[in-house]
Amino acid sequence: MSAEMMATIYTQYPSFSIVEKDIANYIISNGPKVIYMPITELATHCKVGETSIMRFCRRIGQPGYHAFRLALATALAEESRFIKQQAPESMDGMERLLDDIEHKYALAINVTRHMLNGNMMRNIANQLIHAREVFYFGLDQSMSTALCAGQYISAVIQKGVFYYSAEKQLAMTNEVVHDDAALFFSHCGSNKNLLEMAEKVRTTGAYCIGVTCCGKSPLNAFCQSSIYCGCNADPKKPTEIDKTTGKAASAYVIECIAAACQEWIKHPFE
Repeated sequence: MSAEMMATIYTQYPSFSIVEKDIANYIISNGPKVIYMPITELATHCKVGETSIMRFCRRIGQPGYHAFRLALATALAEESRFIKQQAPESMDGMERLLDDIEHKYALAINVTRHMLNGNMMRNIANQLIHAREVFYFGLDQSMSTALCAGQYISAVIQKGVFYYSAEKQLAMTNEVVHDDAALFFSHCGSNKNLLEMAEKVRTTGAYCIGVTCCGKSPLNAFCQSSIYCGCNADPKKPTEIDKTTGKAASAYVIECIAAACQEWIKHPFE
């Protein structure tokens, strides 16, 4: 569960309180040091009380501080396989840059993988396969992601409706009925217009699936299933969510959904 813990920190970061963000920022930037810190020392560095540290541990799914440190140590060890050995000083600057970018995208997909599980994907595949129709929603920068999902997944399940227009997507909500399924793509899950669409679709009884980069977002309230993807891949800028790696992670999620549907068609899940 160690990798899942770090994935939880990354994806839920936008919904953290100011105190929780201060703690998360320090952990992300000083993980190797935190492993050996008693709770009093971490609280001092974060300028918070020990009770705040304990609440943070529970918020990210750890029963206590000791369990948190063990999970952090394991997570950092697992993450290190995505980081290449320190390059020699003589290495070309461009080579270093390429390695850094490779790590950033590898980490985003690794975090996403640990937020997925077999039962979740089986359930989503089952819902899409049995739906009368599948609708894809995404606005602004997420519109291209929704289009990609509509094309890729629809090619497998032989159904799907998507419009590359906010106005047409709004009108599309009138077509949804109770035995349909709908996928909503949004980077932070807080786009007001998309939320209005999701709320309207949810009232029909259709099965709603949300795909966002935030562990807790307003979109969750209207979705029976939520998939979290992407991560803040730059520990030096923990308040900034990387949208490019988020798109890459979303593409990974889309392929996972399509593959799960294809597997269901070949071997229907019991």
